[in-house]
Amino acid sequence: MLCAKATRDYGCAEGLKRSEDLHKVVYASPDAIEGPTSCAEKRPPAWLSVETIGSGRL
Repeated sequence: MLCAKATRDYGCAEGLKRSEDLHKVVYASPDAIEGPTSCAEKRPPAWLSVETIGSGRL
């Protein structure tokens, strides 16, 4: 959803490029690893980046 909002004012090609850049940041984050790991270990996730996302710094 963040990628869609962040790229909605660009044309298709530029929007896709910027969306790809945002995806790289998200999937490189510790939370991208924590989500599937906590699920596999059957425990609640210990999110690390909630404050970063909520602050608009992402």
